[in-house]
Amino acid sequence: MKNKIETKKKRWVPPVEKFLTKKEVDLILNATKDQSFIDVARGRKIWRKRLMLIKLVFNTGLRVSEICNLKIQNLHLGYGASILVEHGKGDKSREVIINKKLKQNLTEYIKTKKFVLGEGIEPEDFLFCSAKGEKLSTRALQKSFKACLANAGLSPELSIHIARHSFASNLYKATHDLRLVQQQLGHSSIHITELYSHLSKEQIQEGMEQLYQE
Repeated sequence: MKNKIETKKKRWVPPVEKFLTKKEVDLILNATKDQSFIDVARGRKIWRKRLMLIKLVFNTGLRVSEICNLKIQNLHLGYGASILVEHGKGDKSREVIINKKLKQNLTEYIKTKKFVLGEGIEPEDFLFCSAKGEKLSTRALQKSFKACLANAGLSPELSIHIARHSFASNLYKATHDLRLVQQQLGHSSIHITELYSHLSKEQIQEGMEQLYQE
C-alpha cells in the first residue's frame, strides 16, 4: 500500500498586476471627470453615472453585485456616513464607512439623478438604474467600468474587482489595520484579508534603507 503524501493547499495571492496604484486610480478619476464635462457640453448623461461609479468603487471596495443592489435607502449620508450593504456575499449584511468626500459626491449625485437624469430618488429606487428605473445588471456596470479604463489609457480587460483589490491594498498601506480592511470588505476570515498586507520590493528596499543610518 502506497503511502499517502499530504500536501498543504497553497493559498492564492493576488498578483501585482491585480492592483492599481494610487497614481493609476487618480488617472482614472481625472480622465473620467474630464469626459463627464465633455459629455455635459454635448448634452449627454452617461459619463455622469460612470464618474459616480468610479468614485464609489475606488472608495468602498464594494463587489459589483453589491453595487447593483444598492438603493437610495442604503445610503446613510448624515453624521458618520456609511453604506448599508444588504445580502452581500454569503447573504450577509454589513456597514461600510465612507469618507466625507464620497458622502458629498453621493449627496450631489442624488440631486443629479432627480434633476438631470430624471430618475427616481425614493428609498426603494436603485442608485444605478436604467432609463426605465430598473436595476442595472452586473454586465452593464462592468461595461461602464471598462469604458472608464479605456478612456484613461488603461487595459479594458480588467474588471471592477480590480478596484476592490486596489481599495483594500491602498487602505492597508494607509492604515496598516487589517481588521479595518476586513470590516470594510466584508471578509468572513482575517486570513483572507492578510493577502493585502503584501509588500512590494520597492517598499521592502525602502524599509531596509531606514534600518542603519551612519
